[in-house]
Amino acid sequence: MSQTATVTLLLTDLVDSTRLVSELGDAAAAALMARHDRVARDLLPRHSGREIDKSDGFLHIFDEAVDAVAYAHAYHRALADLSRDEGLVLAARAGLHTGSVRLTWNSAEDVALGAKPCEVEGIAKATAARIMTLARGGQTLVSADTRAVVAPVLDDRRDVRIVSHGHYRLKGVEAPLEIFEVAAVQEGVLRPPPDTAKVHRVVRTEGGWRPAREVPNNLPPDRVAFFGRKDELRAIADQFGAGARLVTLAGPGGTGKTHLSTHYARAWLGDWPGGAWFCDLSEAHSELDIARALGAALQVPLDQGEPTATLGAALAQRERTLILLDNFEQIVDFADATVATWLDQAPAVCWLVTSRQRLDLRGEKLVFVEPLPLPSPDDELALLRDNAAVQLFVARAQAVQPRFRLDAEVAADVARLVRLIDGLPLALELAAARVRVLPPKRILDRMGRRFDLLRGQRGRRNRRSTLKGTIDWSWDLLAPHERWALAQCAVFEGTFDLDAAEAVLDLSAWPDAPWPMDTVESLVDQSLVRAVVQPDGETRFGLFRSIRDYASEKLGDPGAVRDDEGTAVSGPAGRDEAALRHAEHYARWGDPVELDGLHGPDGAALRARLAADLDNLVAAVRAAARAGAGDAAAGAALGALALLRTTGPFPLAEQLTAEALAHDPHDDAKARLLVAQGIARNRAGRAEEAVSVLEQARALAQGLGDRALEGRAVAALGYSQLHRGALEAAETTLRAALQLLRRAGDRVQEAEALTELAHVVGIRGGRFEEGRAALEQAIEIQQHQGDLGGEAVSHGYLGAVHAIQGDFGPGLEHYVRSRDLAREVGDRRAEGLAEGMIAGIHFLQQRHDEARPAFQRALRIQSSIGDKVHEAMTVANYCSLLQDTGELDEAARMMQRAIAIARETGDPTTEGMSLGSLGEIRALDGRLGEALVTLQEGEARLRTAGDPTELAKLLCKMGMVQLQLDDHEGADESRAEAAALAAELGVGDDSELAQRLGALRAALGG
Repeated sequence: MSQTATVTLLLTDLVDSTRLVSELGDAAAAALMARHDRVARDLLPRHSGREIDKSDGFLHIFDEAVDAVAYAHAYHRALADLSRDEGLVLAARAGLHTGSVRLTWNSAEDVALGAKPCEVEGIAKATAARIMTLARGGQTLVSADTRAVVAPVLDDRRDVRIVSHGHYRLKGVEAPLEIFEVAAVQEGVLRPPPDTAKVHRVVRTEGGWRPAREVPNNLPPDRVAFFGRKDELRAIADQFGAGARLVTLAGPGGTGKTHLSTHYARAWLGDWPGGAWFCDLSEAHSELDIARALGAALQVPLDQGEPTATLGAALAQRERTLILLDNFEQIVDFADATVATWLDQAPAVCWLVTSRQRLDLRGEKLVFVEPLPLPSPDDELALLRDNAAVQLFVARAQAVQPRFRLDAEVAADVARLVRLIDGLPLALELAAARVRVLPPKRILDRMGRRFDLLRGQRGRRNRRSTLKGTIDWSWDLLAPHERWALAQCAVFEGTFDLDAAEAVLDLSAWPDAPWPMDTVESLVDQSLVRAVVQPDGETRFGLFRSIRDYASEKLGDPGAVRDDEGTAVSGPAGRDEAALRHAEHYARWGDPVELDGLHGPDGAALRARLAADLDNLVAAVRAAARAGAGDAAAGAALGALALLRTTGPFPLAEQLTAEALAHDPHDDAKARLLVAQGIARNRAGRAEEAVSVLEQARALAQGLGDRALEGRAVAALGYSQLHRGALEAAETTLRAALQLLRRAGDRVQEAEALTELAHVVGIRGGRFEEGRAALEQAIEIQQHQGDLGGEAVSHGYLGAVHAIQGDFGPGLEHYVRSRDLAREVGDRRAEGLAEGMIAGIHFLQQRHDEARPAFQRALRIQSSIGDKVHEAMTVANYCSLLQDTGELDEAARMMQRAIAIARETGDPTTEGMSLGSLGEIRALDGRLGEALVTLQEGEARLRTAGDPTELAKLLCKMGMVQLQLDDHEGADESRAEAAALAAELGVGDDSELAQRLGALRAALGG
């Protein structure tokens, strides 16, 4: 049976499928393709599509073109998810065309013999296939017919873009077809596809259609592959598409502006029937130089008449033309006399300029060219391979060392190297060239001398052959006061705001110099300082690491900057004075009133500001300590510690307190530093060492008559006792702290002490109702104060109280609330704890697929911030999952890690829990004698810790091992004690303890 119908055909094809088979092997590739096919087919019913045929990709048909487009986008996203799951990069091309086809349904008998259920015939099928072959990986291309159908629905949507890529001539199709890309915002390729054997781009000229590749140009050949820059390329195309005639690519030296400009011109050559012409102006220093260079590029003789006017007359005769002016920064003063004049004279000519600063001409549109996006420290190998900066490094490394591969052995070193050089393309290329003689790890070791390391090949000494030469070019273009401002900016770490710049930059050597604000703005315009607009609308400034290192050298060099009389202002003295101004500015963060605001309604915004200044606070502590400025060191340290106590890393917090305390700050600051040091030691798992400094802090606070500070010190002492397993002492100490804090009226710290008291009596002591009441009181205070960070911790502990009793639903709700609040305020410690507890509930409910990634996220956070207390507990719980899934060797290895951390931190509860789990693993492995000894060791630690819940669970594990050893009497004694503890605790039937106790009873015969 046959019929004619108008449908939308969608063809897809996996990119590099042959390479995948070669890399994975036949069996693994077949399994991967099966998962791919399942993903692709599962999407069809949701988008009303039908599968017609399959090879490496699919042929689908849709009655509605909008459904076909939606399917294509969903398919690309599904492939991205599959790539992350599989640890590799999968991408497909997709082509759509709407037209009339003949559909023929084969009989059941023919289908049984191998025929397809439905045959599709007609020129529309061939057209869709040709369009699909044009697409790049991740790209969805559609014909003008499809675009006309979907436009009324998609044109008004802000999450989708439809972009024309010009006209293409398809083999077998008489007239050129306009090809469009439909992409979700921030997705897709949005770049004209290259020609193929059967499809090529054409451009309409005065003489008719001609292949775009024949458009006249003098573009330098692309000798190396191009990576990334999708957004910048699209921005250039959008500006010209919207009618702009002058687009300036602005950015610091070494970001690849020249390569970007020529790549754009080559990719979009079909938009410029008059040609694309490249002109290098690096040697130009006058208006005449500019005219001569452009005349040579365009082959326009300038031997008669005034050169600028002669060029203008010649350009006025051209049809739509693109001219690339490269390296304009040293001649911006002549832009008005040249480029502006030609803009007026030649309306069909457009200009793409690369410069380290804007031209400041009417109608100029800027596209900023930053270094390539950096990989995250947490990125896995597949994501690293997909990062453009890493791809550039690897490609250039393989050019000099063909055997180089980005594998698990070198991935972390490459990622760190890319981050250290800020993703700057020039620096990446120069570093990659060293792979010929040095592996990435050894290159990293030499990054302290980056300007010696990052040089080009011997004999190449132009400014692009060394990183230093590139920055020298920009430095030489600065005025003296700008040089001194840039040099002083080297004292900043990370980013800084305008207040900091005005406090630190001293331009008094030039009486007529602009304000620091104006000078910073000038440095931004010249691409030496970055301006980053924050989510709150404020602007922060920063230097790329290479520029900062260069500026730092100039800051300490006595001959680098001189005033108008020739006196050196740079040098060691100038560097030390700038560093001290920097330290004194950031010491303001130590103001107690300012820091108390972290626990109020504006706490999230204040915490964000503090986080943005953290690198500067650390630098300020160290600079003030070197200068012997104890109070400045203390102020900056207290600001940093207010953040580090929740974000870690805790070892850094302790280092900063030690450095600030070494320079004799006044007693109030000293007491506050000692409290912070004690808290840092507690959270790093060194509770024993925390006691002495907290006792000193309490004594100082008493002498000062500061009850609130004394209460904080006492509360921290209570936490130390809790961590060491002294529950009775901890309860007594925390109640004493509560009295002090209530008398002082410190509601925020009162709520924190209540939370820790609930930890003692509820979570560790098994007095659940009392613990719940304390936590509810704490949350009420925290909500009234607007203390979201404190509330995050309290909800986490409340979740634990519910979970221990088997109330997993409410427990999970509180854990999720804790995690979400912690993320909102940036409390990494609370986030890691909540994530680990969420994983624990998923595990207890046998949702292993959800538990495993949650455990792994928690461990990444805890390891990165140095939260050894909670890391040991999370490792122990994760091992239970590994044990459940039969990964016994890995479980035993990780459990030994948990035990080692618990012993290092002096935590008897976690050590006892971990020993109990290790004993259970050894029993499953058939090593019953070792298992019993391990369980007995864990029992002793838990009895020391006084934790009835964990002790009862371990006794159940011990009872099971005793049964396997035919010790029924011992097993029954273990059951009886566990049952008595469970009854005393009042845990619910769904709790882990109740489940273990039930299993032991059943094993004993009821």
